[in-house]
Amino acid sequence: MKKIIIGIAVIILIVVGVSYFGKNSSQPSAKEPIKIGVILPLTGDAATIGESLKNTITIATEEINGSGGVKNRLLEMIYEDGKCGGLASANATQKLINIDKVKFIIGGACSGETLGSAPIAESSKVVLLSPISSSPDITNAGDYVFRNFASDASSGNKIAEAIIDIGHKKVAVISEQTDYSQALRKVFEKRFTELSGTITTSETYTTNTRDFRTQHRQYIWRQHMTQLIS
Repeated sequence: MKKIIIGIAVIILIVVGVSYFGKNSSQPSAKEPIKIGVILPLTGDAATIGESLKNTITIATEEINGSGGVKNRLLEMIYEDGKCGGLASANATQKLINIDKVKFIIGGACSGETLGSAPIAESSKVVLLSPISSSPDITNAGDYVFRNFASDASSGNKIAEAIIDIGHKKVAVISEQTDYSQALRKVFEKRFTELSGTITTSETYTTNTRDFRTQHRQYIWRQHMTQLIS
């Protein structure tokens, strides 16, 4: 039910955008569908998220079209695979804007997708609305870029405060090399040090990493050298 509500909220916001921004554009045919681009991770590690969101948007679209559409115009969703990354999402955005001529895009799901699409949508004055991207950088991504999800600026701070509250003053951080994870890491580390906590080490790893022994050995070596120096 929560996913359906999110999907309907996304569609409603886009429909409001159709009405608002459409005032300054040429009047389309009454029978012409309203084309909306959708960029989601449909392949790769985040494909389950993308498919879930696609199903949600499909349900909302069918309900709206089943009620006659918007001002007697049906909604037509054009799905593109953002692959949870900036490059694929940027290419998908170019295709949706330049070939499909959409004026509204739902996406991405991953923060990297949204940030990859944002400058293209902004320069083209195409409304971009992400349903779940949380990077703080999206807040200032442009006047045409929106999201229906809380920023990591809030969750990162809360995690740091919770760790301090239970009495831990030193932590080691290992984070994935993605826009989402790095944005969350930066917020967490900043707030943790503000609360007089100490980050003993901060390591990153690529998405396809399966063996973390290298990071573990490097951490042990640095701890050992720190003790020798002190």
